[in-house]
Amino acid sequence: MTTGVPTAPPTRVRPSAMPVAGLLRTAALTLCLWASAGAVTAVSYLLPSADWIAIGLGVVLFLLFGILLHVVHRGVWLVLLAALPALLVLVGAVQYPPELALERYGVRESVVVTDDSAASTGGKNHRLTLRRADGQVLAERLVYRGTGAPKVGDPFREVLGSRRRAPYQPGALSLPKSPHSP
Repeated sequence: MTTGVPTAPPTRVRPSAMPVAGLLRTAALTLCLWASAGAVTAVSYLLPSADWIAIGLGVVLFLLFGILLHVVHRGVWLVLLAALPALLVLVGAVQYPPELALERYGVRESVVVTDDSAASTGGKNHRLTLRRADGQVLAERLVYRGTGAPKVGDPFREVLGSRRRAPYQPGALSLPKSPHSP
């Protein structure tokens, strides 16, 4: 006996509406992001002079993360919200490991500034010539941008790379208070 009112066919619950499955997928995406950051950090640590390799790997992995995030959660807005934190993680993963490698495997030596390219012009882009305690002048000049650069004759401790070259990171300097500064 029918009442004349059509009944709706039974609906199937889509998989994304099930909370446990959604939590598991989110946890898998989080692990994917952590693994990506770890891989970029490891490559940056192992190859400190080849930043472009770590940056390229990071861009590819974080784009893959964005695609997976969009596929799993079906929301472009979520990918856009995750873009800035992913970029910040990429920058940190590329910049920190070379400084750690330099600090761990570099040699800390006392050097003296013997020449400053900006001393005569008064500019902010200083290219400092450095001399080690044994009298040897380093072939590579230290680039210091900004005010408060060491003056000619100022001693300071510097972290040199394993090949005893000038540091390539500004954070590698350990400048004492200059007697020439106020």
